[in-house]
Amino acid sequence: MVVTVAVRRTHEFAGVTVHQSTDLSDTDLTEVDRLPVTTVVRTLVDLAAVIRPKRLERLIDRSLAARRCSLDDLATTIGRLARRGKPGIAALRQVLAVRLPGYTPTESELEFRLAELFEQWGFPKPVRQLELPWRTVREGRVDFAYPDLHLIVEADGRAWHSTVEAFDSDRQRDNLAQLAHWRVLRITWSMIHDRPIETRALLSEAFRPVHSA
Repeated sequence: MVVTVAVRRTHEFAGVTVHQSTDLSDTDLTEVDRLPVTTVVRTLVDLAAVIRPKRLERLIDRSLAARRCSLDDLATTIGRLARRGKPGIAALRQVLAVRLPGYTPTESELEFRLAELFEQWGFPKPVRQLELPWRTVREGRVDFAYPDLHLIVEADGRAWHSTVEAFDSDRQRDNLAQLAHWRVLRITWSMIHDRPIETRALLSEAFRPVHSA
């Protein structure tokens, strides 16, 4: 267990790591089941000092996607707590620098990992969470889209497609995309972890311009 407290004399407890803070204010505190805890934003600020940048990006995106905080919340808190030498502030600023107003966070771990691979493999930067560009009775978004190529790439994780209704809805969206002359690729965990070379080749082929016969 990790506990953060304002600077003061405190007891030691077995199995408990105690951090003392000189800038912990009421603004940074909330309650969960009557237990005082730091807010999501303050927790992210504290974690930024001790975790890797990619892990920090994941946690921030998850918090944004779950609407547990906003970019404005993070920017305000960073501005309030920033001081010379404070650990984690530089890392947070780097994360926020590429998350401009209108940024859409990734919504799953698979989606985040796939976005990393697009960059790592040198593929074009996709449009995230694109509203379907054709009329349909069903609302919905796609994970990654390349409008110029009429290409959709979906992060196909079981957690998001575990019901028959969700499975059918995804296939209906695929059908509508194909009728609108868009190609759809579905990428699974197994494809990027067990067959990365094959998956990279598949995506490379998909990014080739499509020429009419």
